Amino acid sequence: MPALAQVVARWDKFLQSITARHDEILREAQAGCAQLLIDNDYDTHAFGLAWGAMGMRAQQLTSKISDTWDEKVSPMFDELDLDAGIEDQQSAKGYALHERLEVELEAARVNVFADAARAVWRRAVEQAPPHLSCSQCGGPVPVPSTLSAVNVTCGSCSAVVTYEPGARLRSIEHFCVHPLAEEAAWAQWLARHAAEQALSAARDETLALLKEVERTQIEYWRAYLTTRAALLPTFAPAFDKDLRGKLQYWYELQERSGAWVAAGSPRALP
Repeated sequence: MPALAQVVARWDKFLQSITARHDEILREAQAGCAQLLIDNDYDTHAFGLAWGAMGMRAQQLTSKISDTWDEKVSPMFDELDLDAGIEDQQSAKGYALHERLEVELEAARVNVFADAARAVWRRAVEQAPPHLSCSQCGGPVPVPSTLSAVNVTCGSCSAVVTYEPGARLRSIEHFCVHPLAEEAAWAQWLARHAAEQALSAARDETLALLKEVERTQIEYWRAYLTTRAALLPTFAPAFDKDLRGKLQYWYELQERSGAWVAAGSPRALP
């Protein structure tokens, strides 16, 4: 086999092994985290730690692509003294895989946490009391549809009863809603990511590229906040304010961009 073919074959085999191992880690993470949630009676602390460790393993594996290219593969191509285009082509192959595996890891994270959110939510509802008992007359008091502590008036004697949802139901707001909103906005996340990658790869930072990043960010956060408001209606009145807030930091950063400032800082959101 010619020297070039040997180097390319070794590089391809290495990339295939990285892909296979990355897929294996994600499968282990999805199955292991789901079981850990059940084993810990739906407590999310151990679950979060486990995913963090698995995600770190996947990231470390992915980083081996660039490390191996720089330390081992690129020097081999240099020794062959080939046209730069051939080496660039093989380097791009590794970069493309790195990018794909990063997106797959993010997709797995969103899916794992969304599945856990649904399981935690179901468990919390199952364990919620069907009614309250009035502390004065002992009569039943309907359980309010809320995740926060509220005062409820007894319909029989008008006494005020404090309803405390407990840690299980409170976890719906603090753990469940975010991943479910992320899952619902996944298609918009992909579009935003593609726009950001296009901007990063461009030779010049143009207004058109910046406006595409802005557009896809707005669409992502609109989808995210729409789902959040559907799950927790108390957030609905602040929808427009929250949408502007999600873009505020990005807008501030663009004030350092010559293309953006030269165009008069053309925000799509006021």
